[in-house]
Amino acid sequence: AATLSAIIGSGIKNIFNDVFEIIYLSGGDNSTCNNKKILKNIVEKITGFNSDYWNFRYNLGGKKLEKSIALLGKERAKVIFINVILPLFLLKSKKENNNKLESIIYNIYSTMPPLENNYLIKIMKNKIFINGSNILNTIKQHQGLLQIYNDFCSFGKEGCKICILCK
Repeated sequence: AATLSAIIGSGIKNIFNDVFEIIYLSGGDNSTCNNKKILKNIVEKITGFNSDYWNFRYNLGGKKLEKSIALLGKERAKVIFINVILPLFLLKSKKENNNKLESIIYNIYSTMPPLENNYLIKIMKNKIFINGSNILNTIKQHQGLLQIYNDFCSFGKEGCKICILCK
């Protein structure tokens, strides 16, 4: 609630415009270095919310804290960028027939470094890869592994029977 309040208070449209500018100005340069820079800039925009009220409280009407707290962490900001902002901009590009923006979004998505490993990624890496080796180099591969889990592994042994990776 605190983060949502801060986002609305600071103007969600301004934040999206800032993020859009960062993405569009990248011009589709999908080098690893550029993607790290894009991600760093966007994370700074998303986590840069400050509120005199919410930075010092856990809930509405709560006791004021002595020290300021972050409203949103860097890892959560990355998740929001990958799972919310990029799809919204892809939708925008398709709606406006903006092939340049669409290409930039796909380039970023295809080359963006993966998120932190979560429980499901660790399980899947151990199931599929030798010694759980780390061959996930992009967010696209990371999310692909989560999709395999959702399509097959979430059904237990029944999913294993139809999964080509288990044969």
